[in-house]
Amino acid sequence: MENKELLQNQIGLFFKQEFQGSFEEVSLALKKILGNDAGTQIFTLPHGTPPEVPRLMLNVPGITINFAKNRIDIFSQSYTTNSNNINKVIGVMVNDLKISISRVGFVANYFLNGDVETLKNLFSQEKIKNLNIKEVGFRVNVLSKIGLYNCNNIQNIQNGEIKKGITSKNGLVIQRDINSLQNLQINFDFSTIVNFIIDANKETDKLLIL
Repeated sequence: MENKELLQNQIGLFFKQEFQGSFEEVSLALKKILGNDAGTQIFTLPHGTPPEVPRLMLNVPGITINFAKNRIDIFSQSYTTNSNNINKVIGVMVNDLKISISRVGFVANYFLNGDVETLKNLFSQEKIKNLNIKEVGFRVNVLSKIGLYNCNNIQNIQNGEIKKGITSKNGLVIQRDINSLQNLQINFDFSTIVNFIIDANKETDKLLIL
């Protein structure tokens, strides 16, 4: 289906072990390569807070970084547009801070024209044609090989809306999610992470269904 609009990319790097270092050190290392004017917040959280909750948030034009004890998430409107800074962040993680990465995920969120009727057509018309459906959601996960790695290749579809300023638009919200299978024997270095992201970026541009 054509005319899909990319809303956001998200890259997740999953650590082999929980990070035990200084979050201030992480902040300084990121500012060194992204600029000292980067907006940074370090959160002091109570003991027992789940490790996936961010302890550090950093913003520069084009990207937002959430750093937790067991993962880092990098959000951008487009990886392609912001790949230079994103790749710098990845370099800091694996080369400077020496964090071992065992799993990588890449998510693309899209908006495209369509409605409930579009999604109803994915199913047997005999079973649902008489239902007064307000919302429809559909999720499919296909085991795929992306580059060198076996991955979950997921697509979520549901009807929804996006807001831009004071205007809103109804349509279909699609999430494409590719993540390598958990395998602690794998250790992603800088090159394999970047190559995986490039391959995943191309794959998520394709829709599995619709």
